[in-house]
Amino acid sequence: MKINTSSDHFLIKKSDFKDLFNIMKICLFLLFAFAFQLMATNTNAQDAIIELRSNSVTVSQLISEIEKQTDYLVVYSNREVNTSRTVSLKNKSDKVSEYLNQTFSGTDIGYDFEKNYIVLSKKAQQTASTITNLVQTLQQQGKTVRGTVTDSNGEPVIGATIVVKDKPSQGTVTDIDGNYSITNISETTTLVFSFIGMRALEFVVENQTIINVRMEEESISLEEVVAVGYGTVKKQNLTGSVSKIKSESLDSRAVATLGEALAGQLAGVRARELSGEPGKELSISIRGIGTINASNAPLYVVDGIPVANIQDFNLNDIESIEVLKDASSAAIYGARGANGVVLITTKNGAKQKPTFNFNAYYGLQKVDGVYDLMNRDEFLAYNIWAKNMSYLRRGGSLSDPMSARTAAEQIPESWLNDPESLPDTDWQAELYRIAPIQNYNLSVSGGGDIGTFLISGSYMKQDGILIETGYDRFNFRLNTTLNVADNLQIGMNIAPSFSTKQPITGVSSIHRGAVFPPIVPIDGNTEETGYTEGAFAYVNPIQELKQTHREDKINKVLTNVWGELKITSSLSFRSQFGYNYTESQNSFFKPKNVNQGNPSYGNASVSQNYNPSIQNTLVFAPKIKSLFDINLLIGQSYESNKSYFISAAAKDYPNDLIYTLNVASTKTDGSTTEAKNAIASFFSRLNFNVDDKYLLTLNLRRDGSSRFGRDTKWGWFPSASVGWKIDREKFMQNLEWLDLLKLRIMAGVAGNDNIGNYEHIAALGIANYNFNGVIANGLAPSSFGNPDLGWETKVTKGIGLDFSAFNNRIQANLDYYIDDTKDMLLNSNVSYMTGHGSMRSNLGKVQNRGWEFELTTHNIRKNQFNWITSLNLSKNTNEVKKLGIDDAPIIISAFSSPAFITKVGEAIGSFYMYKTDGLLMPEDFDANGNPLVPIVKGQEAGNTKIVDVNKDGKIDSNDLTIIGNNQPDLIFGLNNSLKYGNFDLNILLQGQIGSKIWHLAHRYFDGGQYQGMNSLQHWVNSYKPDSPNGENPYPQNPYLASVDLSFDGKSNMRFGSNPGFSDWYVYDASFLRIKNLTLGYNLPKSLSQRFGFNNLRIYVMGDNLFTWDNYIGPSPESSTWGNETTSAGVDDATYGLSRRYSIGIDLNF
Repeated sequence: MKINTSSDHFLIKKSDFKDLFNIMKICLFLLFAFAFQLMATNTNAQDAIIELRSNSVTVSQLISEIEKQTDYLVVYSNREVNTSRTVSLKNKSDKVSEYLNQTFSGTDIGYDFEKNYIVLSKKAQQTASTITNLVQTLQQQGKTVRGTVTDSNGEPVIGATIVVKDKPSQGTVTDIDGNYSITNISETTTLVFSFIGMRALEFVVENQTIINVRMEEESISLEEVVAVGYGTVKKQNLTGSVSKIKSESLDSRAVATLGEALAGQLAGVRARELSGEPGKELSISIRGIGTINASNAPLYVVDGIPVANIQDFNLNDIESIEVLKDASSAAIYGARGANGVVLITTKNGAKQKPTFNFNAYYGLQKVDGVYDLMNRDEFLAYNIWAKNMSYLRRGGSLSDPMSARTAAEQIPESWLNDPESLPDTDWQAELYRIAPIQNYNLSVSGGGDIGTFLISGSYMKQDGILIETGYDRFNFRLNTTLNVADNLQIGMNIAPSFSTKQPITGVSSIHRGAVFPPIVPIDGNTEETGYTEGAFAYVNPIQELKQTHREDKINKVLTNVWGELKITSSLSFRSQFGYNYTESQNSFFKPKNVNQGNPSYGNASVSQNYNPSIQNTLVFAPKIKSLFDINLLIGQSYESNKSYFISAAAKDYPNDLIYTLNVASTKTDGSTTEAKNAIASFFSRLNFNVDDKYLLTLNLRRDGSSRFGRDTKWGWFPSASVGWKIDREKFMQNLEWLDLLKLRIMAGVAGNDNIGNYEHIAALGIANYNFNGVIANGLAPSSFGNPDLGWETKVTKGIGLDFSAFNNRIQANLDYYIDDTKDMLLNSNVSYMTGHGSMRSNLGKVQNRGWEFELTTHNIRKNQFNWITSLNLSKNTNEVKKLGIDDAPIIISAFSSPAFITKVGEAIGSFYMYKTDGLLMPEDFDANGNPLVPIVKGQEAGNTKIVDVNKDGKIDSNDLTIIGNNQPDLIFGLNNSLKYGNFDLNILLQGQIGSKIWHLAHRYFDGGQYQGMNSLQHWVNSYKPDSPNGENPYPQNPYLASVDLSFDGKSNMRFGSNPGFSDWYVYDASFLRIKNLTLGYNLPKSLSQRFGFNNLRIYVMGDNLFTWDNYIGPSPESSTWGNETTSAGVDDATYGLSRRYSIGIDLNF
């Protein structure tokens, strides 16, 4: 350090330090060294002993070692002291005074000790006043402070920020070794050390020139900043209901979608993996279902720009995710905030040297669960019995020739005479496979005074556990900032992504895999090989997957350009322009060989979406007094979306080599559509903080949407929330263990505009007509317009309590809320005089009420061992309050039978079916076979017993009743994070209680069919009535006779009548799942540096390791039929979830 003095002396201090304790590897040696250091601090500097690596050193090197190994600063003039001179010293270990004597013996330079300084100057000038003046001048003009920042394990903290308190513009960051240096620091300066995820520390410099800092992880920091839409706020000053996930909870997870990473991690957020198909995004809902005909999806905002969805997002690019759950928080997004808002903030560079990060993992996947189906012997034995019994029940005799039977009752000769020669194909085992999953991510970030940058690229490839399915994705991102001037900053984020998916076609492959009988050979049942005798004429599912071309491509570009001008110290303006482009390409081709005798068929489509937006915000944050803190935001935004879609189809291809539509001989379909919508907004927010005790947040937004009628295009969306930090009151001051006790009260209004673009307009449709015997093109009204069609509005009222204690080692958040959605969009009846039977109107109301609880505890916080537990619980009750003018229920049918009902007083989409009470048994009938209990027509002993709900003595449609719904009573997540030394272990559990799921796939393989389809294994032991004529219907072949076909006491009978729409096929969807388990190890720095890396972590992990449930299907979260509102929770043979085992590496260099 050079300083100028009034006496025109040039003083210089050189310091090159290294943390002594970093080189001590043995604990005993560490203790001795620490004791030695303690003794050294209690002796005079001239008596302190230092060690040198060599006897021959320069004066500069000697000064450096003195400063490094003692607490003294060496001050000298570079005009007087020749620091490049080499001196030879007698010993490598000696007192400081002895080294100084040897170094300056025979020269005109002397030394003196003054407080914490060693002053080198000419002997002739060494007076007390001169030395004192030099030291005082140094203290006044400032000095350089250096040091090393490490974590609790002694590893360097890269990118830690060190700033001067009350002057944040003066600061620096640590380099890749954790070292820092900050100049022009006075002894009264307070330095603030901070790093994301660690507790901020403050040190007064005083007489120190070397300040080494060890930072500890802060899992629950009250100073943590949370994004709240168009800005941020300290977590302790939140007045609304917001949950947050940091990047540490997302990195190094072997998941292909962002939604899967959210599952089980946030209170009030239900993330359901409806299907295990690769690349398929999860269904995400916040605080229940708030609408019937509009979308329940939340609004997604990436770096301030709204996006349509979060598909194909790179998890490694994410810095944090905040979820605004209540209207008091989401009202700042007005018309689109009713279903909650998910704010995604991506990573940025920092002011530091370029740092590279490489993260990769490779894993294997297997199906998490399959159906328990009959094998060959069970299939043959059961089907022989069923076919014989069916014929006997029709009055036949087993002595009759086989030709006398119907086709379904005939038994192939090979079944009777040579069953062992038939194939025993396990179709599920052939369809599912061990499949790899891999991901590679490389990023580089850094910056300087001119700005910062982050560049990342990633490649993800997930082969499906179902053969011939898969997903791969490329992601790129460039985030930059440029400091144009001291008060002007501009930036740009651009993120292209390219994905390709091989989807399944509907659910046919899963169906076929379950119902395909084991007697069909692996290459059978195609047009070329012919169809197996005794098997249903379904196409071979394996060959269908292999020979069918299926490809979906999605290309995206998310662009965000912004500028921020700091007009004054308290006034700033920000302008932001976003442009999102999405293109989807879909192509399909099925050859004749696997199309059940139909001609070869193909289709293709392309959709394009253009989504520009602009936002302008002005923030005024004056410092009125230390007692008050005000932040005022006003803003304007405009967003539009234009979509274009084209599709075509054809059949009769000349061959299977080319699947493009141009080669097909018959074009069967072709269409194009275009649509556009726009929304304009004005918004404001006021945050008011009095004495860091009383908090007030006011939001007001006005939105205008093209989707609504001319009289209802604009809507107001206000909200207010208050907070009271009770712990700041005087009567709480003696509770030193209490860090925070805050009461929150919230109320607000948000809207939902997720409906069609033109539902308020009376539309025309194609209506061709006969004109003089010729078909002429025409138009006719296709819908009844409603110029008063407006927003669905959600009104939220809530109260919350935030608690933190014992130095933030325990933190809890409790919220209770009531969300009322009014003006819900419904189809209301209109007079047929209009030419239509209904029109869309705002006539419904639904309520969601419940509570959420989050608890995080830092159970153990020691140097070598840390253990953090996070628990989240959410309970929501959904109730319909109003349906149209007359509150008529909405009944949804499945295959022409009632299955769901939405009615006032009940949850949306409740299952509406018969209730059962076990099986009908012989004692339920008299000696003549007449029923003694109410039954469905045609029922017999062994059939499901239907409950006479209305007690009228008969079973009919009046006995249909609500038997539950798919909305759980409770969802929860439990995460344990442990660190011991260099090891880390993370365990995430996820679950739900009280939900129901309907196994609609029962109609394929859970009905005891005997017409050539396989069934679930329990049908082998189903109820079997006595033979009507005494003949034995059971298999007579000795090989098959050994199969146990006895009754298990619970499986119903194939014959008679078993109503399929009953709770017999509705299961409890409660489950507990080990969602993720990760074990990692950070190599010691000394070892990782040998490989050229600053930090190297290796890890192994498992996802979906085990699920405890009582569901018959692969997953209790499945849903592949109907919608997610009025007919949710239907499993029609879903693509199974994958259990994944992976190994990965994460390194920095």
